[in-house]
Amino acid sequence: MEINSEYIHQDSILKSIYVDAVNKFMSKAANQVCFSEVCQYVYRKLVQKKQSVYEHSIMIVKEVCQKIGEDFAAGVEYNAPNANNYRDIYFSIYG
Repeated sequence: MEINSEYIHQDSILKSIYVDAVNKFMSKAANQVCFSEVCQYVYRKLVQKKQSVYEHSIMIVKEVCQKIGEDFAAGVEYNAPNANNYRDIYFSIYG
């Protein structure tokens, strides 16, 4: 399943959430799996900034994971093993 998340870098609010998450988890990711923590952090930041959690959370998490070296696909597979689409992933992680 393809998740196009590049638009995150075009929006100043979403990019700031991405940068904050990268800065927070970069050193942690070297020593431990932090996929779930990244998901929860991004969720909180989106709510604080009054942005759509449904539309942007998984996209930002994907970008953060790529930057910090976390395996996004493995995190999705573990947290949403039967997901067939974006909606399934979202509700398995945040539902």
